Amino acid sequence: MSQDPWEDVGITKESYFLSLMFEPLSRTLVAHFYRELSEGFGVNSLYARHITEDKYRRITKRTDGLSFEDPTLSPAGAHIFVNVMATGQQTGEYVGFDWNSLRKIDITNNEVLSMIEERDLEFEKPYDDGWISQIYGAGTSGDSVYCSMGLKRNTGTQSSEVDYFLAELSMLDGKYEIITKLNVGHL
Repeated sequence: MSQDPWEDVGITKESYFLSLMFEPLSRTLVAHFYRELSEGFGVNSLYARHITEDKYRRITKRTDGLSFEDPTLSPAGAHIFVNVMATGQQTGEYVGFDWNSLRKIDITNNEVLSMIEERDLEFEKPYDDGWISQIYGAGTSGDSVYCSMGLKRNTGTQSSEVDYFLAELSMLDGKYEIITKLNVGHL
């Protein structure tokens, strides 16, 4: 037995366990972990194992540049949706995250598909930019997610404001339907 008990089950060099999910169609456990890169800053990754296996396998690429957030099971297949954030750096220090993409992972074979990227989103006036802030759930068909979206609008020559909304986002065409505006603290 190693000093790190997670290594005994196939999980390596992670700092904290975040959550465990069970995908019933494939009979697979999915574990969400956090790895600290610097004090107070880190990235999330996912591991999976079939209930008949003893060890987990990594299902997201090990990288310091991407964090796999908000894992959400699909009701329509053995897939998991993740909100992918890219780490930002200034002078070698980690300073935050920028939204990268919405991805779909087949947890039976680790195939990762980028479903929505910024260029795929279609914005309605007065908004001209936006991102997925957090995923809350998947649509029953598995073709959409319920998420909070930050939508940016210009308010002057060099200024802008961001409004947050609960929306259903289609992964088929990048279109979103606003359900309600979110107020202070994304509530």
